[in-house]
Amino acid sequence: MWKVRKTDMPTMKLTPQIITAAIDGYEAQKTRIDTTLAELRAMLSGDTAKPEPQKLKRRKMSAEGRKAISEATKNRWAAFHAAKQAEQLEQTAPEKGKLKSSAPAKTSSKAPAKAAKKTTPGKKAAAKPEPETESQ
Repeated sequence: MWKVRKTDMPTMKLTPQIITAAIDGYEAQKTRIDTTLAELRAMLSGDTAKPEPQKLKRRKMSAEGRKAISEATKNRWAAFHAAKQAEQLEQTAPEKGKLKSSAPAKTSSKAPAKAAKKTTPGKKAAAKPEPETESQ
């Protein structure tokens, strides 16, 4: 038989967040218990009407919290729209040296990146020096 001593158990520090979460949990349990007790009492008295459930308190958000969420959402949408607008500009602008086609070509988002890789000289091309020819 193993005995567990208090010194063997890890100690956990109670932060305000943990305490607040515990309070919320116990209040929710209390409302469920109160509802069940009311139903049982109604069964004893023969009353068929169900008791009204208690309303839970709504959590309130601070003005700073709402402002931070609003700014983050606006920044995400601004980035999304900027990327979408840049993509549209890429598709509508003709590239140099290419002929314009009458029908718009469908390109995936990966196609411009692959085309850019093909046009830039690679390491192999830079490593090979051109052979020198001696003119006489």
